[in-house]
Amino acid sequence: MAKPSTGPRGAAELLAGLDDATRERILGEIKEQDPKLASAIEDLMFLFEDLLRIDAASLQPFLINLDRTLLATALRKSSHELKMHLLSALPSRSRTEIEELIVTIGAKKESDVYAAQKKISELIHQLNQKK
Repeated sequence: MAKPSTGPRGAAELLAGLDDATRERILGEIKEQDPKLASAIEDLMFLFEDLLRIDAASLQPFLINLDRTLLATALRKSSHELKMHLLSALPSRSRTEIEELIVTIGAKKESDVYAAQKKISELIHQLNQKK
């Protein structure tokens, strides 16, 4: 049996399972006491790999308008499953373009890949906040 997560990751996992109102209330209380902790928890709540939980049809409008280089960079070190999931949401021409970009942009620093993944996660989170 896996050991339960603790600290900010454990808090993020617990909060992610709550309804929006409760999650926002608790995060607000944490922000009042410890803004850095609240920020760390928010960063962990939606990870790039979580895009696997969103169906491809729902991702398509977002991905079509996303900067191609940003997406290619983010996909550079992602799992094969996530790569295929996101690419399947794109029209064939866009998919081919992204696949070529992944190869042509070459090796990227892990921090650059993480930054691209975080940016995409933040954009998705912002879209969800507007709904």
